[in-house]
Amino acid sequence: MLEIPDGAESLKDEGLLLSSQIQLSVVLEQLVGPHDHFEPRAPEPESPWVTAVLDGRRDLEQVWSGLDWAARQLASFLPGEDGRRSEPGPRPYPLNASEDLAAYHRWLLRRGESCGRPLSGGLPVARTRVHAKAPPLFTVVVPVLRPPRWALERCVASVLEQGFHDFQLVLADDASRDRSLEEQLRSYARLDPRVDLVLRDETGGISAATNSAIGQARGSYVVFLDHDDELHPEALSKMAAAIAANPDADVLYSDEDKLDATASAACRA
Repeated sequence: MLEIPDGAESLKDEGLLLSSQIQLSVVLEQLVGPHDHFEPRAPEPESPWVTAVLDGRRDLEQVWSGLDWAARQLASFLPGEDGRRSEPGPRPYPLNASEDLAAYHRWLLRRGESCGRPLSGGLPVARTRVHAKAPPLFTVVVPVLRPPRWALERCVASVLEQGFHDFQLVLADDASRDRSLEEQLRSYARLDPRVDLVLRDETGGISAATNSAIGQARGSYVVFLDHDDELHPEALSKMAAAIAANPDADVLYSDEDKLDATASAACRA
């Protein structure tokens, strides 16, 4: 039986506390001290066995999903109880694009879309023809910090290859301190007069680099692009058309797609 503190005893005598409440108070007082702070146990790293089991489960679920889809497609060609064959319904795509790149790129080609650019030598020749100036002027801002060179090249090429020609491309190096990268960026500025370069003295992160690029913007609309992203060849043309149709719009949004290093090979398959 737990002893009841003097103060609590007086409260009990006055009928303000139940015995169970007093006992709980005593227990809590005993727990105060070295137990007043609880540090949860640090989680242990996942064992290779657990990783293998989880990976196997994921693979089995994907296999089952594919088999289920195939079985439903085959069943659509079998006669029903009345002897008639049911018409096949819509065929959902069983895999996502990242798991069947060849089929995905065939779909892109049927739509007339480009599914990959060469990893090197993809920069277009500087345009010499003067195009009629027409609003809006887009400023594409690209913060740069030691990117893969092939990815940066494809990024810049995707901007210079735009069907809409009235744009400014601002490349802001976030103090990468890489002479060969700096020379690569300068070569882009020499290649096309629409390319401007900002070299930051201190690394400030993607936000600071983006703001430095925006500080050089001459366009009425700013386009945000990462150093390993690519623009669709008609991206700026679509945006210009959207602005013409919605002249009061302040912000426009576009969707995105995914590319990886196997895009070119899958496109040729």
